[in-house]
Amino acid sequence: MKINNPISTIAKFMALGVVLGGVIGFSVPFTTGFVIPHLEESLEDRTEPETSEEDTDTLNVANMASLDEASKNTIELVKKVKPSIVCITTKTTAQDWFYQTYESEGAGSGVIFHEDDNNIYIVTNAHVVSGADSVLVSVSDSDLAEASLV
Repeated sequence: MKINNPISTIAKFMALGVVLGGVIGFSVPFTTGFVIPHLEESLEDRTEPETSEEDTDTLNVANMASLDEASKNTIELVKKVKPSIVCITTKTTAQDWFYQTYESEGAGSGVIFHEDDNNIYIVTNAHVVSGADSVLVSVSDSDLAEASLV
């Protein structure tokens, strides 16, 4: 039975590390400099040309001709409720195990369920806003607005 010398084993692992480091050192620049630009070109060729919102609605109507009635109804329903969907961003202050304070961000969604002259009321899940120090809301791709919990 052959017992390996610990120094020999360490030397083998170091040699393996050098070889793998060389392979990675060559492949990463090769990938970022050669492969990724070619992939991006390939993806650009597959993307559709930019269209205006009016063109998109026209295309959607044309595509809807082949859809069944339930699918058409679903699409129309989504178009109607989209303006009531909001994006919610929260910021929370927390402490790690070493009592270092850090700021954490969270995100979620909500639905506008009531509007009056002064306020817009949004409903969301409790875990989206629980413990939040600040809550920001964006409605239909608009700028962020501060929100408060009610």
